[in-house]
Amino acid sequence: MKKTAMLQIVFVILVLATSEIQGQPDITGFYPGGGEEYAGLQDAMGIIPGWKYAGIPEIKSLEEESGYRNFFKTDSAFVYRWDSAVSDWQLYQVQYYIYTSGRLTELLTKDYQTGTEAALSVYTYNSTGRNESSTNYIWAGEWKAVNRYLNEYDQLGRTASIRYQRWVNDAWTEDRLQHNYLFDTQNRVTRFETIYWRNNAWTLPSVNEHWYNDLGQLESRVASRPGGAIDYRIIYNYSDRGLMTQFYTQYPAGAGWSNWNLRTLEYDACGMKWSQTQYAGEGPNWTPSTRHEFFTSFRFDLYTGGKLPVCHKGKTLWIGINGIQAHLDHGDCIGECLYEKKDPKQSYHQIPFTVYPNPARERFTVRFDEDCLCSQARIELCDFSGTLIKSFPVNDNSPIVVERNNLKSGNYFVRFISDEVYSISVIFK
Repeated sequence: MKKTAMLQIVFVILVLATSEIQGQPDITGFYPGGGEEYAGLQDAMGIIPGWKYAGIPEIKSLEEESGYRNFFKTDSAFVYRWDSAVSDWQLYQVQYYIYTSGRLTELLTKDYQTGTEAALSVYTYNSTGRNESSTNYIWAGEWKAVNRYLNEYDQLGRTASIRYQRWVNDAWTEDRLQHNYLFDTQNRVTRFETIYWRNNAWTLPSVNEHWYNDLGQLESRVASRPGGAIDYRIIYNYSDRGLMTQFYTQYPAGAGWSNWNLRTLEYDACGMKWSQTQYAGEGPNWTPSTRHEFFTSFRFDLYTGGKLPVCHKGKTLWIGINGIQAHLDHGDCIGECLYEKKDPKQSYHQIPFTVYPNPARERFTVRFDEDCLCSQARIELCDFSGTLIKSFPVNDNSPIVVERNNLKSGNYFVRFISDEVYSISVIFK
């Protein structure tokens, strides 16, 4: 039984958040009755054994909000459990995302069959718009607190500490503390320490280190116990378009590793995540466990960019706002196609420019075809969210050199905007 998460157009009044937070969390729910597998907002890098961090709601700065991708919001999600008796997914919960002034303030979970409330996660923010606390509750005739996460930040707005507390005997009790964060020159987390409150004292710290690949993507996290022995590691895999496709935990086992807790992610043709599935077991023979399918809307009331891209039968088209609904009704998605379909009937030079080298390190050159009518046009460099980074006027067919400057490693788009709009993916190593 598989449901398709469809994007729906809704008109809501939201206020843009005024600050960026450290990290991009993944909203995947809160499971009452599941031991300590609680998380209203789970860490984007996966559930860490022994540290089920609830994460931080995603907030974008005003500058970042200029990209059309930052005008999407998650409205709800279906939560499935795997029924081994029939070897199929069974829908058992629905989650509702509640926003206040543009920020996610509550995530309410209800039983799909009865409609009764099951769990609630509540989020508060400080004066700069950063998540200050995440508190989880379960319904037992009334809302009963389970745990909470308290976040502190340094002067640059980066995570300084994450404190995890449990509600025990009508009081908040210390359990774990992540602190002593270190960052690289691109403000990516490279290391932090975790201490545990046991027997009325803090334990010696365990260390969590982050490793990134040449594209700037998080490749692995390695957790070490006091004394240096490796406790576990988390491995992350990505598609050729830079989208995370799966991550899983491994424990040392003899001379090798033992797998545990796989999560896979699926995206629509425009690169919007619409499902996340968790598997149990040791792999590679994974056992399905839970699955989330997300329903997303676009904030048209805030978007002032005019046209929007839609992926129509493998081709990116830029459409006026009034024409978007008709495309959604027959299955198109808002966004540029991850994989542009090539029409054999079209000439090779359908896109009137090339980019080289690609991938690039310090700079790349945009070269126009000889027959390109390139006057009164422009070239734009955008990040993967669609945020404009640089713009260059185009008056003739002369090449344009685009310098990297301080841009991070990763995937970007080069757009040629004239009577029509064309785009090419480019990678900075």
